[in-house]
Amino acid sequence: MASIHAKLLPREWRDVRRVLDRFDIHNVKATIFGGCLRDLMLGIAPKDIDVMVSTYEFRILDVFGPNSVTFAREYGADDSLDFGKILPDLFFRRGLGKICFVHKYRVDWLAMPIDLICVDRDLTSSAIAAAGDFGICQIATDGRDLFWTDAFAEDVANKKIILRQQEGIDPEREEKRAVYFAQKFASIGFTRG
Repeated sequence: MASIHAKLLPREWRDVRRVLDRFDIHNVKATIFGGCLRDLMLGIAPKDIDVMVSTYEFRILDVFGPNSVTFAREYGADDSLDFGKILPDLFFRRGLGKICFVHKYRVDWLAMPIDLICVDRDLTSSAIAAAGDFGICQIATDGRDLFWTDAFAEDVANKKIILRQQEGIDPEREEKRAVYFAQKFASIGFTRG
């Protein structure tokens, strides 16, 4: 298994802290992972925040406030977007559990939507970070510490987009994601590895 690195979450990441604080107040363990954190580290505005929880014994309206949150959509296994197909494959095939649901919410005090992913077991933030398919996706936070893998550090340092987890993937879908990442990060010097 790859090494997991950790450091305190930067104070400037107010939205990340604020979202995790809201879950913490309601005694719900939550982890933010993947693209939002990577984009913040690279100085790019994130498009959404991916939050993983291991329980759905809470009401999202209680966590974010009854007048501040709206349900945007539910992703399904037949969905053409990343979450509907990629996350269930990655987690189940790596023994990390089953994804119960993936919902997108809009919160009025947050500039980007939240993708809430519920899994059927409690996972550490470091395990969630290590589950990413591309090295540049292998990062997570529990609100206090920021965790990343050697692959994440290497790919960011070398400005490469490399598929690191190949077990159980759909090559065509991963090729589309590689092209997407290459286009998204071309302006800051990333290339495919």
